[in-house]
Amino acid sequence: MRKKNKVIFFSPHLDDAIFSSGGTIINHLKKGDEVLVVTIFSGIPDISNLSEFSLNIICPGWATERIKENLNILNSIEVKILNLDFLDAIFRKNDSGQYLCLSWSDVFSENKNKYKEEIFLYNSVKKKILDIVKNTDDVLYFPLSLGDHVDHVLINKIAKELNEANYDLNICYYEDLPYANYSMDTCKLSEVYLVEKIEEIDVNQKISLVSKYKKSLAVGDDALITISHIKNHATKIGKNGKYFERFWSYKKN
Repeated sequence: MRKKNKVIFFSPHLDDAIFSSGGTIINHLKKGDEVLVVTIFSGIPDISNLSEFSLNIICPGWATERIKENLNILNSIEVKILNLDFLDAIFRKNDSGQYLCLSWSDVFSENKNKYKEEIFLYNSVKKKILDIVKNTDDVLYFPLSLGDHVDHVLINKIAKELNEANYDLNICYYEDLPYANYSMDTCKLSEVYLVEKIEEIDVNQKISLVSKYKKSLAVGDDALITISHIKNHATKIGKNGKYFERFWSYKKN
């Protein structure tokens, strides 16, 4: 009898695990594995204390509705859920008390050291993650941080620190979608990572789940474009009309 595995997907936001790795999550479930999705930045902001930028993006109740939406979707496929309740970058202030992001260019920053503006947050998130993964042989999935979203970069940095610390953790890195569709540089990635596995997926089942994230898809690009990007990326990895998700491992220094 095949051993039942436990896998944990660390999702910066409420949609990232399904958008990026929904097909692989479905595969794990089909094998009888236990799947936990840990959403890091799922906190509910104080609407009275937000920047003009974030107020132009959301409406009252938006964060609560997203949490409920994600709960319903993951419950429907019997995935376990843990929300860590840290605030999304668009809602946060840095260690100096200034809003972290005043525009989309701040959110998708090429400044890989932006996390240094939030050392207290960084250490708090790292401690929470370490509490979850220590003494476990579960398969752990973290984002590559393609697209340079500041929240994804922060989580990716923590994951690589865990790799470097020799905790003997089984860590895979997933390709962040939809960002990977237009920010994928495999040559650059290969300087830091190795391809760990390529997983064939049922793309229709994945897109069915993705399409249920109405609140997430309402932000940014047109929903149909986002869904198309997610589906198209799976064809770039695969061949012969099949669809795949690809995962990477970190080369320790």
